[in-house]
This record gives sequence, structure tokens and C-alpha cells, in this order.
Amino acid sequence: MLDQTLSRSSDEERREAMIEEANIIERNAEFMGKVEMGDDVERVQRAQ
Repeated sequence: MLDQTLSRSSDEERREAMIEEANIIERNAEFMGKVEMGDDVERVQRAQ
């Protein structure tokens, strides 16, 4: 019984960590998209 409780707790912690990691990856991707967009704007401005 205690093992099942610990196992569920561990699984839940693992799941929460995976969700948090996915959120961080998503935020990083959004940031990199903004950086790339800024790079594109800078290239266009230099070309003018």
C-alpha cells in the first residue's frame, strides 16, 4: 500500500516535471522566434 502511494507520488512528480519542461521549451521557442524576427527586421533595415 505504501509502495503504491509512493509510486503514484513519484509518477505525479515526474508528470509535473515533464509539463514544466514542455512549458519552458515552448517559452524558449517563442523567444527564439522573436529573436529571429528581430534579426530579419535588422537585415531589411540594413539593406535599405
